[in-house]
Amino acid sequence: MRSKARNKPPGFVIAYTTAANKADAGTIAGTLVRERLAACVNVVPDVSSVYTWKGRSVRGKELLLIIKTRGSLLERIKKRIKSL
Repeated sequence: MRSKARNKPPGFVIAYTTAANKADAGTIAGTLVRERLAACVNVVPDVSSVYTWKGRSVRGKELLLIIKTRGSLLERIKKRIKSL
């Protein structure tokens, strides 16, 4: 008998995203915790980022959000952050 590997989300995970300012970071963190999509969200200020935007190299300051959650909630978290 053969068994198939199933793509199950991992139990507990840490997800990362960034926010442009303190207000947005607070909104995202508060919403995810209040709606029980995350157990905890750490907001780390003053992250220096280098990225490509519209074909140009950009440097900027952002806030890093460290989201502690269950793997089964990742898709819902992505959708929720996009909606905010």
